[in-house]
Amino acid sequence: LKDSLIFKKFPDLKLSVISLRKIAKKNKLNLPELSMNWVYSLPEISKVIIGINDSTQLNRNLLSLKKKLLKKNINKVLKINYSNQNVLNPQNWK
Repeated sequence: LKDSLIFKKFPDLKLSVISLRKIAKKNKLNLPELSMNWVYSLPEISKVIIGINDSTQLNRNLLSLKKKLLKKNINKVLKINYSNQNVLNPQNWK
């Protein structure tokens, strides 16, 4: 989805997304790459299951895991606090 559509529906999400994009940019990642690397870096996670539409997307996802996210940047992601349950809980999506 385009930012304008996301922020129109969830305006309070904007600052968190901007913060995540800044972290991603500093690490030469895009937002999906940052997200995958962050999840993959968590010690509680041993496997990551992803959905793909085609082999190009699979290759792009696999290549993004070769990029490393520094521990200090993982901690920066963890410091972003977003608690709107209307966004975080898919049961509340309309």
